[in-house]
Amino acid sequence: TSWCESNDPNFTAKAADVVGLYVAPPAKAIVLCVDEKPSIQALERAQGYLKLPNGSALTGQSHDYKRHGTTTLFAALEVATGKIIATHSKRRRRVE
Repeated sequence: TSWCESNDPNFTAKAADVVGLYVAPPAKAIVLCVDEKPSIQALERAQGYLKLPNGSALTGQSHDYKRHGTTTLFAALEVATGKIIATHSKRRRRVE
């Protein structure tokens, strides 16, 4: 994670407005915190049984995987309820 400092002289007031929506939202308002996570690798892990020398089997997950491209995750947190709304898309275009 990184932190950026703003050069905007009105930053503190603007930030207070945004934080105020989270802390004390207006009546009947729906406050959402929205973010996008692009280029998530869609991997299918190889799993299965490993037969041990004593004859027993061990289940596990190996480092092998099959690639299924990438996906973009869009998620929103409804602040008042904690409900998460999410969708993903194979493509990342303006319409998504």
